[in-house]
Amino acid sequence: MVFKHQKYLILLLFIASLYLVFLIIKPFISVIFGSLILAYAFYPLHKRIENKINKPTLAAALTTIIIFLIILIPLIFILNILAAESVSAYQILKDYESSSLKSFPDEKVSQLISEVINKIILFFVQTSSKVVLSIPSLALNFFLFFFIIFYLLKDSKILLSHIKNHIIFKNK
Repeated sequence: MVFKHQKYLILLLFIASLYLVFLIIKPFISVIFGSLILAYAFYPLHKRIENKINKPTLAAALTTIIIFLIILIPLIFILNILAAESVSAYQILKDYESSSLKSFPDEKVSQLISEVINKIILFFVQTSSKVVLSIPSLALNFFLFFFIIFYLLKDSKILLSHIKNHIIFKNK
C-alpha cells in the first residue's frame, strides 16, 4: 500500500536531515570559510611551487607549511606578550589592593576601590580559565583549518573542474 503523502514525507525527512547536517557543521563554518579564503589567497603560490616540483601533494604540503608559519610565528609573539602583560597587570592589581588601600582616609572610597580591583582580578581569573578550557577546541579548529587548506590545495584541479562543469552556466 502506497501512502497518499509519501513524497511529502520524503521531502520532510530530507529537509530534517539537511538541518541536522547543518547543526553538525555549524561550529566549523568559520573554520571552513577561513580555510577557503586562505587557500584561494595562496593558490598562486601553490601553483608556482607545483610547477617547479611537479608533485601536487608535496606542493600542497609546502604551501600549507608556509601558511602555518605565516600564522604561527606572529601568533606566538602576540600570545607571549599578552601572557606577560596579563601576569604583570594581575600582579600590579594584587599589590595595589593589599598595600595602597590603607592610605585612603575614607573607608567607603577604599572599599569601593577594593571591590573594583576584586572584580578586575576575578575577570582575569575567569578569562584565563576560559582560555585554558578552550585549548582542546582551539587545537581541533587549528588542525581542521590546515587540514582543509591542504586538501583544497591538493585537489584544486578536481574542485575547479567540478565548479566549471556543474556550477558555472555553459554558454548556449
